[in-house]
Amino acid sequence: MNTDSRTAGRGVERGWVISLLSGAIDWAAFASHLLARTAERLRADAAELFLRDLQDGDLVLEAVHKLDASRAGFLRFKRGEGVTGSALEHPGGLVIADRKKHPAARHPENFSATPLPSMMVVWLGENEGTTGMLVLYREGVGSFKDADLAEANLAAKQLEVMLDFGAVVSSFTPHQAVRHIENQRDARNFRGKMVAPGQCLGTLSIHRHESAADILEHERMASRADAADTALFDRALARARVELSHDRAELRRLIPEAAVMLFDAHEMMLQDDQFAAKIRRAIGSGMGVAQAIGETAAEYIHLFESSQHESVREKARDIEDLALRLLDNLPDDARSADFERGRILVARELRPSEIVRIARASVGGVVLCSGGATAHIALLLKSLGIPAMIARSADVMQLADGLPALLNATDGLLLVNPADDVKNVFLQRADKISSPPEPLPAGGVFTRDGARVTTLANVNLLSEVRPILDLRADGIGLYRTEIAYLVRDNFPSENELAELYKNFLGSTRSIPVTVRTLDAGSDKFIDYLHSTREDNPALGLRSIRLTLRHPEILRHQIRALLRAAAGRDNVKLMFPMVSSLDEFRAAKSIYEKCRLEIEDETSLPCGFKIGMMVELPAAAELAPAFAREADFFSIGTNDFIQYMLAIDRSNAGVMEYYTPHAPSVLRALKRVASAARDAGIDCSVCGEMGHDPLFIPFFLGIGIRTLSVEVASLSTVHRVASSVTIPECEAYANALLAANTINETQTLLRDFSSQ
Repeated sequence: MNTDSRTAGRGVERGWVISLLSGAIDWAAFASHLLARTAERLRADAAELFLRDLQDGDLVLEAVHKLDASRAGFLRFKRGEGVTGSALEHPGGLVIADRKKHPAARHPENFSATPLPSMMVVWLGENEGTTGMLVLYREGVGSFKDADLAEANLAAKQLEVMLDFGAVVSSFTPHQAVRHIENQRDARNFRGKMVAPGQCLGTLSIHRHESAADILEHERMASRADAADTALFDRALARARVELSHDRAELRRLIPEAAVMLFDAHEMMLQDDQFAAKIRRAIGSGMGVAQAIGETAAEYIHLFESSQHESVREKARDIEDLALRLLDNLPDDARSADFERGRILVARELRPSEIVRIARASVGGVVLCSGGATAHIALLLKSLGIPAMIARSADVMQLADGLPALLNATDGLLLVNPADDVKNVFLQRADKISSPPEPLPAGGVFTRDGARVTTLANVNLLSEVRPILDLRADGIGLYRTEIAYLVRDNFPSENELAELYKNFLGSTRSIPVTVRTLDAGSDKFIDYLHSTREDNPALGLRSIRLTLRHPEILRHQIRALLRAAAGRDNVKLMFPMVSSLDEFRAAKSIYEKCRLEIEDETSLPCGFKIGMMVELPAAAELAPAFAREADFFSIGTNDFIQYMLAIDRSNAGVMEYYTPHAPSVLRALKRVASAARDAGIDCSVCGEMGHDPLFIPFFLGIGIRTLSVEVASLSTVHRVASSVTIPECEAYANALLAANTINETQTLLRDFSSQ
């Protein structure tokens, strides 16, 4: 096709987008038109467009070209089901000479609807979860050739862009028919980005409060008919202090790690005589109490927002929250009602003080508009286990209160008015998920031939310890310590950390605990430490590099942990992302100085085994040398794969290259395990590979006997480990290690999974 015809085609498609925007056509007509244009360009005799159902991952027929349109919305394929579903295993696309003879062909009764034999299937998007499938048909067996795939993949990318553009365009229109279009796509949904994983079914509660900035606007405050009464302000101030104390106590019960830290800025401002005096002076000049609070807060907000540093600008939100707390405590103002229990809260934004109300009401899920979730809010929602997402479209705020909805925050989907069959599927899955997992055997986990497998759990919070004890895990293989730094605006003191660690260790009943020192940077950005975000944070100042650059951070943390663990013998300490012996020795030297200080201060013996995370190719290459100096290894497979293959895990555009079964990754893991075995030190695995049923036998086969996984995956480790023997695992591992290509290892994994 020449340039002029391509340009003309784009003009026609823009016209259809305008028709979609105006409501002149509906979504079905828009999708069918795009599919027809794509089929014509690729010289296909017929075509189908499948979109992924984000609830269950099925491919659902959305539109057809020159085929029976009555199947749209009904015909669906699961992954690996039928030729279309099996195409999910082929990122580059699939060419079938005669679909009727293909071993994956499903349901002969469907052939009458699609009689054409030659078939080509390509993905929409660059990874299999993006959008769906483009299926093309031609008359004549073998009409499509492998050479046609390149052109088809390019056309599929263009088709996906137009579909997404249409969905975005539809979100801007007030036209009722077009608003229904976004609901119609992907089973009437609002799409967005995950804040905290999880799913819930309930009714919507639309929280239509004005934004903090709107409420504090000078003109609105001036229009309020409130008195210039200093005593009124003093009473509001006193009530706000009491309320803050209650909120802190409630948060201490829910998230001890955040209780001391979250409302620090509020408490400081409430105790700040200058802040209160400024409001009193304004009231004394004849200004109403509400206006005085609003104008004083606005001055502070402007001061913070004018800073060049993100951490200082973020404090403006604390001032907004505090001002609204004071306004809520004026007698003439209605107090904010608690959120309704179990409902899906939809809000433009959330403030830290509202998190306590959300937790108190046991809200089922949260949907925010774009920009409505700060890093602190996101972290708190995750910590509370509340599913949450940020909706792509502000139209979500226009939904009616009380509508039934299904929130799949993990996949970024809010499904409004879900069909009964969709709700039934969700409820069946929820019953399985909500049923308590079986505790591990009292005597521990063993392979079928009697080899002991140590099962450890990864945790972030004190509240996660009890389930670990109930499930009889052998210990805690990774205690992540970042939350104490992430939920506040300044460094926690040594005393605060010591109290936190003492409470945590006291809850563990002396099971083994491995503590990782601060692993900040990259996706765990600390505003008050990093003045600016790095261009490539995954390769930037993070983890042990960061704490060695600022050794006082590492020193405070180690001293706090030593104080909390004095007299205990169940604690180990490890350093993250170590790349050289020099780093390990420097960190260990700081530890040793701290140990001697605490022993001298407490007169109690204290000290830990000192290990390291193996996450970098540099560490794998020097594994024998590290094994002579470290007491243990813990392989962090998520970062290990990222750095071995140069894949940024936060970049969805390259996730198809994130392959745990790459031969280079598997062989490097084997070298690390062998180095640990030769030195006589323990080597554990944490990260997603550690709970993958396809890789648990591999790790057992290369000599690793300790797996540290999320609590929910402990039963998976038990189920898989108890079903295999060590000789079987060694044979499997040796076959994987002998493979030279990703395709070879993928075939071996597929064969193993089918056994």
